[in-house]
Amino acid sequence: MSVAFNASTLFTALEIALMVVGLVLASRYQFAKSAAEQRKCRLGRWNISGFGLLVIAFQAIVGGIIGLSLGGLVNSWLPSGISTDTAVTLMVANSGLHLGILAGIAFGWRAPETLNAWRPGRVPASATAQTAGAEFSQTPTRVFSSSAASSSLATPLPLVSAIKFGVITYLAALPLVTIASLLWQGGLDLFGIPRPKQELIDLFGHAHGFWKIFLLALMAVVVAPITEELVFRAGIFRFVRTRLPRVFAFALPSALFACAHINMSASVPLFVLALILSLAYERSGRVVTTIVAHGLFNLTSVVLLLAGVDR
Repeated sequence: MSVAFNASTLFTALEIALMVVGLVLASRYQFAKSAAEQRKCRLGRWNISGFGLLVIAFQAIVGGIIGLSLGGLVNSWLPSGISTDTAVTLMVANSGLHLGILAGIAFGWRAPETLNAWRPGRVPASATAQTAGAEFSQTPTRVFSSSAASSSLATPLPLVSAIKFGVITYLAALPLVTIASLLWQGGLDLFGIPRPKQELIDLFGHAHGFWKIFLLALMAVVVAPITEELVFRAGIFRFVRTRLPRVFAFALPSALFACAHINMSASVPLFVLALILSLAYERSGRVVTTIVAHGLFNLTSVVLLLAGVDR
């Protein structure tokens, strides 16, 4: 029995154990009466105009394009022995894209207050206490549902509690996303539809050496989750949550999240993951919750890939 096989078996067993724990937690937090407090909405209305959101989105897109261009420029400067390394060139390009998007968002964060309602502690003077944002502050904010205003106040979880809730969200998402993946990929196989590997799998397949793997893991576990959660949860989901019927507010950002990864075999599992992350964001009121959950989910994929578990 080879070492690789033993590692694969060990990590598969650990994944199964985590999924069992996740199923128990998912059932408890979703259905148990004792967890009613954890199911309360803590995400306040985001007081930003559609035009303001478009401005920030435009800045993020421009930042991504500039970052991608700079990544290509860096690749052109690499020595010939490195520039032909697929893992390195893709990593540099992806790093430029994500960091450029983050820079664009950061620039939008510092935009004039009339376009920027998500800056910590900053609320337009015309906003009332009922509609004040609560994403980055602890100021109580009245919760809005898709149909009518609630009488309760939305107070985000404390930071430490939000991080803990992120770990719980990860554990609850793991079995649900895995089941969705098995069913979806089984259906694709049944109808003879090709299942191309995700970009992450290809990148790690071409990566050799500690530093390449470390930097790829850093991108997958830290940078990508921060970028994607700011865009899809703290951006799109929060904006549409109080402006569209609830089912569409959850489905639209989740569909965009799945489509953004441009991979048929992963589309449904990613859609399910996005739904769970949106629900966790609503219940915690803090995007750090979904960043932690997303990062841990990606970390699990990276560890299993390195252990030789077929994804």
